[in-house]
Amino acid sequence: MIYATEWFDNVQQFDKDLKNFELPESVRKNSQPPKEERYKDRWTNIKLSQPKPGQFFNRRSCSWYMNSKQKDLALVQGLIAFANNNNEQAKEFWDKIAILDKDFYAEQEKAGWKNATTHYRLMQRIKNQPGALFATPDEMASFKDPKRRLAVLLADLYYLAEEPAKALVMYRLIESGNLGTLSYNEKAYICFAIFSCLCWDKSIDEITYLEPKLKAFVGTPSEARVVLGFANRLDANDNPNIISKKIEMYKYLIQKFPETEETEYAIFVLGLLYADLAETALIQQNVNMTIEYIKKIQTLYHFSLKNNSTGPYCDDMKTILLRISTFLENRKS
Repeated sequence: MIYATEWFDNVQQFDKDLKNFELPESVRKNSQPPKEERYKDRWTNIKLSQPKPGQFFNRRSCSWYMNSKQKDLALVQGLIAFANNNNEQAKEFWDKIAILDKDFYAEQEKAGWKNATTHYRLMQRIKNQPGALFATPDEMASFKDPKRRLAVLLADLYYLAEEPAKALVMYRLIESGNLGTLSYNEKAYICFAIFSCLCWDKSIDEITYLEPKLKAFVGTPSEARVVLGFANRLDANDNPNIISKKIEMYKYLIQKFPETEETEYAIFVLGLLYADLAETALIQQNVNMTIEYIKKIQTLYHFSLKNNSTGPYCDDMKTILLRISTFLENRKS
């Protein structure tokens, strides 16, 4: 790692010599690098530009290439420090990401997306769950073998850096057993991590992948995350059977894991589902059904208060109640 850092420091002094090895014009024309390091897809998700087959470029032909490689190095250097419980050094390396990418981070902060950046996620891990990245500390505790533990940290790092394709390759390697036989809890986390990658990378439908495995998560440290993730990804599309399935999964989560972040979020989403059902009932002139759903939302809200919710969802429940109550009053008038 020291040599890699020195290379970045010294490489530019060789630019004059490299002029003797310029690519022919015809080759350069056929391998133009992407103009920007990132682009927005049709859903406005920000993604990293990837070389197309046959493209050949380097730091001299691509304005962002060297900066990108320096960030990659800082990520891995930070990971090594993080894996060795040296959080202070990890922070120093990971801070370089924001410095090297200052224009992008300034844009994200201005747009209100600071919390959705790689640097922010990594700083939160150092602060709130040292020793674990995408996995929770309880999930990481299952990985006793040093090789598998490091492999999970590397895969998790790729995931937090929004490179799910790279993360998926690592998770699949761990799942294959090439790094040793996985315990029950290890299998559960790797399965959840693969599911999470598939939510980004549509090579396989994530619901088709996870649904047959749901029972295997019962009693594992990953269970709450799996139930919430699966319920969230179910596309109801006004299908009453799927809506009922989502509701039952959120209820299960709230009952079994009452004091978790997953339940706090489930309360909010379940409130939204009931709110939509209440509005539908009102449109159909079914006021009694609407009142029943309002009572359900009120129950969720009071449950949230009882469990001392400090997150944003408690206030959101108030907004939901106000929205439906106002709608109901307008219909009556």
